[in-house]
Amino acid sequence: MTSGRETRPDLQGVRALAVVAVMLAHAGFEFVSGGFVGVDMFFVLSGYLITARLCQDLETPGQWSLQAFYARRMQRLLPALLLVIVVTLVFAPLLLGQSQALAQLGSTELALTYTSNLYFAFREVDYFDELAELDLFLHTWSLGVEEQFYLFWPLVLLFLFRTGATKGPSGTPGNAWQRLGKGLFAMLLFGLGFSLYLTSQSTYQGFYLMPSRIWQFALGGCVFLLSCRRPSSMPFLCISARVSVALGWAGLALLIGSVLLLHSRLVYPGLWALLPSLGTALVIWGGSSHPLALLSHPVFVWVGDRSYSLYLWHWPALIFLKSSGREDDLMLVFAVLLLVIALAALSYKYVELPFWKGRWRSRDAKRTLCFTLLVMLLTLCGAGYYRSAFLTVDAQASPSHAWRHDLPQIYAQGCDQRHHSDAVMPCMAGPDDASHRVLIMGDSIALQWYSMVPEIFAAPQWKTLVLTKSSCPMIDKDMFYKKIGKTFEVCSRWRNRILADFERFRADVVIIGSASYDDDPYETDWVDGSARVLEKVAAAAKVVLLVPGTPSLTFDGPGCLEKSLETHGAIMRSDCVSKDRMGYVNRISDYLRQAASRFANVHLLDLNSLVCPGADCYAYSEDGQVVFRDSQHLTDTFVRSRTTAIAEKIKSLLLQNDAPEVASLATALKVTGVTSSPKSESE
Repeated sequence: MTSGRETRPDLQGVRALAVVAVMLAHAGFEFVSGGFVGVDMFFVLSGYLITARLCQDLETPGQWSLQAFYARRMQRLLPALLLVIVVTLVFAPLLLGQSQALAQLGSTELALTYTSNLYFAFREVDYFDELAELDLFLHTWSLGVEEQFYLFWPLVLLFLFRTGATKGPSGTPGNAWQRLGKGLFAMLLFGLGFSLYLTSQSTYQGFYLMPSRIWQFALGGCVFLLSCRRPSSMPFLCISARVSVALGWAGLALLIGSVLLLHSRLVYPGLWALLPSLGTALVIWGGSSHPLALLSHPVFVWVGDRSYSLYLWHWPALIFLKSSGREDDLMLVFAVLLLVIALAALSYKYVELPFWKGRWRSRDAKRTLCFTLLVMLLTLCGAGYYRSAFLTVDAQASPSHAWRHDLPQIYAQGCDQRHHSDAVMPCMAGPDDASHRVLIMGDSIALQWYSMVPEIFAAPQWKTLVLTKSSCPMIDKDMFYKKIGKTFEVCSRWRNRILADFERFRADVVIIGSASYDDDPYETDWVDGSARVLEKVAAAAKVVLLVPGTPSLTFDGPGCLEKSLETHGAIMRSDCVSKDRMGYVNRISDYLRQAASRFANVHLLDLNSLVCPGADCYAYSEDGQVVFRDSQHLTDTFVRSRTTAIAEKIKSLLLQNDAPEVASLATALKVTGVTSSPKSESE
C-alpha cells in the first residue's frame, strides 16, 4: 500500500482489483468466494515497491536512512488507521449495545500497535464465541504483517547489498545486485517452505504470522530485480512489448481466476496462495515494460489510490451490518458499500494525503517518530479510558452474559473435547442397574437438547449416555471445519471409533442430532452419508430418533435482546427476529427423512416447530423465554420449557413402531408432570 518513486498506474489497478475483491467477499457476494486473495496481492505489491524504494536509496549517496524510512511508513499508514479506530469506538456501543461492543472491540489495542495478527494467530479457538469472528478490527491483521515486514526488511536489504558490494576483486555494484538477487530468491524458497509447513501444523498461524508470508514480499522483491527499470548500471533481463503484454494478461487471468474459483474451505495459504501471488508478480513484471491499459484506466487508478482507506473502512461497516442481522438485504449492503466509498474518499483527501504528501507531512524523521509514538500511546490510553468510562456495563453481570452461558450442565463433565481429541469419552447420568439405556450423540446442536433426555427418559428406569463433539455431524464424510481452517480429521476419527463397535453401548434408544449445514455437504452426502451411520446404529439399537438441525438467527440473539433492553427498558420481540429461516433447514430435513426411510426403526424427530413456529425465528418466545444463547444454539432454559411437548412427540413416534419391544418403551417415558426450570429474570 505504498509507492516507490516510479509511477505505475497499472499497479493502482492491481490495488483496485485487490480491495474490491476483499470488499465484495466480506459483503457476502458468493461469486467472489476467493476475494480473500486480495491481501496476497497487497503483500506481493508491497514487497516490490518497498524493495524498489529501498534499493534506490541504497544506490543514492546520502539517501539511506532507517529513521526516514520508518517515519514515512508511519506518516503514510497511521493517521487513517487512528481515524477509523476512533470512529469505530464511538459508534460500536450505539449500534451494538454495550456488552456486545466490548466483546467485538477486543483487539483495539493490538490494532493500534500493529500486532493484531499475533493475537488472531495464537488465540484459543472457542467454538461458542461467535462474537470473536465479528471482531471489529480483525482486518488489521494484514497491517500487522506489513508493519512487521517493514521493521526488518530494510536491514535485510542493507546486509545483502553491502555484503555483495564488498565481495570479489572488483567490488562493483554488479556484485551487490547479484548477492541481493540470490538472497531474495533464497528467502522466497525457504519462506514458501516454512509457510507450507506452518500451515499444515496450524492454519491460523500459517495465515496470520508474518514469517509465513515473507515469501510473498520476497517474490515482489525478486520481480523488481527482474525489471529493466531497476537502478543498476549492469544490463539485466528485459522483455519485449509482446512478451510483456502476454505476461500481464496471464497474471491478470490468474488473479481473476483466484478470486472467482478459490473458496474459504481450502487450507490456506498453502500452495493455493501461489496462484494470486504469481499472478500479481506476472502483472508487475509484464507492466515494467508495457503496463496493461485496462489496469491503468482512471477508474481503477482512482480506486487504487484510495485502496488503503477502503480497506480500513469496509470491515467495521460490514460487521455493523452483519451484527444487525440484515446482511441479506441487498439494497442495504449496497448502501453500506457506497458509504464506505464516501468515507474512504474523504479520509484519503483530508487525512491520508495531508500527512503523506501534503501540508502536515514532516521531513524531520526523529521528530516524526517521537510524535508518532506519543500519539499511539495517548490513543491507547484514550481507548482504555473510553471503554472503562463509557462502556460501563459489567460483562459478568449483564443479562446477555447469563443468556450466553445458559448451557446444559453436561458440559461441565468435559465429555465434549471439541477439536482437541478424538478420544471417545461418554458422559453418563442415572443408575448403572437401570433397565433401559438412552444414548444422545452428535454435535453441539444435538447436545443443546440434552436436558430434556434425563427428564423424559427418567431414572431409575433409564440410564443416559452422551457422545458429542462440537462441529462433528453424524454423517460419514470428512468435514471442513472453518474454525481451524482445515479438514476436521479429529471428528472423522472420533466418529469412526464410535461406530466401529457401537454394540458396546447397549442403547435401547439412540437420539442423533447434527447442525443443518447449508453449504457443505451436498445432498448425496446428507442422504448416503447419514444412511451409512444409521446402518450401524440401527442394527444395535431398538429405536433411533434422528433430530434435524435447528434454524439459526442472522444476528447474535443475546446481543440483540440486550440492546432492546437498553433502548426500551423491556424486551421487544419484534426487534429481534429473523424472517423466513426454515428454507434450508427443511431441505436438509428432507434429506434426513430419505435416509431414515431405509430403516424400520429410525424415525425423524423434528422439533423445529417448537423453536421457530411458522417460518420466522424470534430470539424471545411468546411465553417469555430467551430462545438462543448465540445465533444458532438454544438456551437450556428454553429446552427445559419445551420438555413436555418433546416427550409427547417422542412417545407418539415410539407408538407408531410395529415392533413390540419399541412400543413398550413408550410406557417407560415420563410424559406428564415434567419439571422445567423457572422463567428467566427478563420476563
